[in-house]
Amino acid sequence: MLAGMWEAGADNPEEILVNFDRPVTVERCEVFDSDGRKVEGEYFVSAFKMSVVIHPENAERYQDGVMLRVLWRVTDAL
Repeated sequence: MLAGMWEAGADNPEEILVNFDRPVTVERCEVFDSDGRKVEGEYFVSAFKMSVVIHPENAERYQDGVMLRVLWRVTDAL
């Protein structure tokens, strides 16, 4: 699942989340916009290893309804 997270009242998303249904070991995870540009920013794996969290640069470009594409290579950690 791909989701954006907004602080209450904020115009731009604070985080973009790539969520998995189980813990994973992430070998690669990148998010791209509809023009093929990588979503730049800080990427990290959540504490429970079930999400890749992105703090996007230029967050104003990623509003509700914007199409994004995720490229990932993960291994099921279970």
